[in-house]
Amino acid sequence: MRLTVPDYYDRFRCIASRCTDNCCIGWEIGIDPAALADYQSQPGAFGDRLRAAIRPGDPPYFALTGSGRCPFLNEENLCDIYRQLGESHLCTICGQHPRFHNWFGEEKESGLGLSCEEAARLILFSAPPRLTSRDIAEASDPDGPDPELLAGLRAVREAAFALLREEALPLAARLALLASLAQDLQSWLDGAPEQAEAQGCSTEQLTADAAFGLAEFYSSRDRWPDLARQLAEAISEAPLSEFLAPLLALLETLPANHADWPGRLAALRQVLPQRLARPLWESPEQERAAANAAHYMLYRYFLSAACEGDALCGAMHAITAALLLGLLAEQENGAFQSSWINAAKAYSREVEYAPDNLHAVNAAFWQADWAAPSLVIGALLRFF
Repeated sequence: MRLTVPDYYDRFRCIASRCTDNCCIGWEIGIDPAALADYQSQPGAFGDRLRAAIRPGDPPYFALTGSGRCPFLNEENLCDIYRQLGESHLCTICGQHPRFHNWFGEEKESGLGLSCEEAARLILFSAPPRLTSRDIAEASDPDGPDPELLAGLRAVREAAFALLREEALPLAARLALLASLAQDLQSWLDGAPEQAEAQGCSTEQLTADAAFGLAEFYSSRDRWPDLARQLAEAISEAPLSEFLAPLLALLETLPANHADWPGRLAALRQVLPQRLARPLWESPEQERAAANAAHYMLYRYFLSAACEGDALCGAMHAITAALLLGLLAEQENGAFQSSWINAAKAYSREVEYAPDNLHAVNAAFWQADWAAPSLVIGALLRFF
């Protein structure tokens, strides 16, 4: 199997007790079958302690303490399972966090999640990321997508990545072009079955050909400024608040992991008109962090969704993160990097790592009038 990762992936190391947050506090930790069998067979007093902490469920889990801590997180904020038994005895979720993995037949893509402090630092503040690949000894997924279709969609994503890296173009224009690219690809995906039937070819082949064509069109750096201007002339401008205000209102209604989250969103929504009178990102460093956040979201969500016929959600997650993280960071009133890291952790925890919330946001990106790509494109190009 071929593994692809961002170039910062292998630099990740858990910073353990130096972390100002902790992934073993406030999260219910599910126990996979192999770990459960291991814990049930452990001898002695530590084995008894393990079994006493396990609660039945699907999957079974460790009961948190009254202060919301994993029962094996000690006073030094270190893991007693790790210290007593070693890394190989951790639950899968503990050993893998904050990594994520997506499988595509002979291809696997792995990355780091924004909910982790050290991962967020690498994602947001590394150089504009590139993807690297290597062979690994792992079985392929027999139900993977058509290889040619996957190659075409990857080409589209690489064109989007190139857009996000182009710092000579304002980030608002880059995001508008990303939305335009996703909208064009979605039009092809929607019409592909009917056109394939008419032409007597497979839907996958027709879509792959269209994807390669779109990737080539959107890959031309010389074309980007003129394309942004053409979009600005063709699409009516709308205040960005027409997208962000209802998005924040939606997020306020979703179940919160931390009690202060809805209030933060409400406070931001209240000051949104005044805040949008200023530049979206007020320094090159902020633009770069926002572009890196967009790259992360696009890498994590675009390909798997596009293989299922959805080209919009990955792009919309990228645009949303680029816009919201800076606004949320301003509420932190701290140093630049720590404020962005805290904002990223909060957003990721409340949206990405809450499956029902993520599903609700995806549904809105598809169905809500305020999330229409043409509205988002027009709103972004007001800042071009």
